[in-house]
Amino acid sequence: MSNHQRQSVRIIGGKWKGRKIIFSEQIGIRPTGNRIRETLFSWLHRDLSNARCLDLFSGSGALGMEALSRGAETVKFIERDKEAALSIAKSLSNFEKESSSGEVVCADANEWIQKNEETFDIVFIDPPFNEDSIYKICHEVEETALAKKLIYLEWHSEIESSLLPKKWDLLKHKKSGSVFFALCLKC
Repeated sequence: MSNHQRQSVRIIGGKWKGRKIIFSEQIGIRPTGNRIRETLFSWLHRDLSNARCLDLFSGSGALGMEALSRGAETVKFIERDKEAALSIAKSLSNFEKESSSGEVVCADANEWIQKNEETFDIVFIDPPFNEDSIYKICHEVEETALAKKLIYLEWHSEIESSLLPKKWDLLKHKKSGSVFFALCLKC
């Protein structure tokens, strides 16, 4: 790792509960907090078993690793920062000694979306808060048919259902501190 200070976040449920994800503190990496993850994964508990998940803008990898810990079949992590991507890969390697159900791709999420041909049961969209618009990303995800069923959104301002793709229903939404988060269903 570089000169960045090392930080950690704990897995809060599942087979890896209590394990630490180590990452370097960098501008823009903002792991999803414990309360938010607890709420999100209580929303998803019926849908996680054997799910294929995509963690866009992975950062620390906390959302994807929490999903794997709680029963997701696979998670693809997309992270543009090479050091962050290496940290995610190292954590996965430490957690899964024999096999890996996680794949880390070091790429810009916006560019990767355009080139991808896979589909996923659950897509986590948690871009840096300095990104132009979460709605632009949502529409790109819809246009490329990435998401088959559920989409999780995390943003610094309220998520407006009228700005989401027409085929997405806003199922649940909450605010925790200055973070707004929501779960959408693709119809």
